[in-house]
Amino acid sequence: MRALRMRCPSCGEGRLYRSYLKPVDACSACGAPLGRVPSEDGPAWLTVLILGPFLVAVTLLVSRAPLPSWITLPGAALAVTGAVMLALPVVKAGWIGILWAMGKVGESQE
Repeated sequence: MRALRMRCPSCGEGRLYRSYLKPVDACSACGAPLGRVPSEDGPAWLTVLILGPFLVAVTLLVSRAPLPSWITLPGAALAVTGAVMLALPVVKAGWIGILWAMGKVGESQE
């Protein structure tokens, strides 16, 4: 739960990310090696899996919309992109928290 708040999964105090999706190398509060938690492809896969029903609903609405496609397609693209951009950091934080709890601290992501 600490990681879902974008905080260190070990102590809950330090920040988890130094930029949009880049974890800090080590927690500023406890020194936990957060940059060594392997979280490359799993969060992206899980985000698509979670958002799948939303993406299908947007596609269905676009195909049934009475508006012209030059209006609905950009709107759908913005909605889908926005949903993924908002969900991905939270899903990645949860992924890091789960791997941290399991003790899966390995090689650096860089």
